Amino acid sequence: MKTSEPERWIRRKTTRQIHVGRIAVGGDAPVSVQTMTKTDTRDVDNVVSQIHAVQTMGCDMVRLAVVDEDAAKALREIRKRVTMPLVADIPAGARRHSACCPEERARDTSA
Repeated sequence: MKTSEPERWIRRKTTRQIHVGRIAVGGDAPVSVQTMTKTDTRDVDNVVSQIHAVQTMGCDMVRLAVVDEDAAKALREIRKRVTMPLVADIPAGARRHSACCPEERARDTSA
C-alpha cells in the first residue's frame, strides 16, 4: 500500500485486529471512520436516512443510542434497512442487548 505524506508522520500503537461487521479495526487495518446518529433511534425513517447520508460521505460504521426497549426494537428494523455495520451504545444500567441484537456482542459504554 502506498503511504501518503501525512501518514508517514503518524505512529500507530500496535493493537489486536477485530472486525465490526465487514470492517477491520485495529492491527494494520486502515483507519476507519465512524459516527453517531443525531436523531432519536426510535425514529426509524430519519435514522435510516441519516445513515444512508453518512455512508455516501465515506463513513464505515455508525453508533446508535439504545436508551430503552423501543429503541432496541427500532434497532432491529434499522438493521434490516441498512448495509453499514451498526454499534449499539447502551447506557449504564440498561441491559437491552438481547432485545436489539441477540446474535451480536454488546459493548458496555458504562466503563
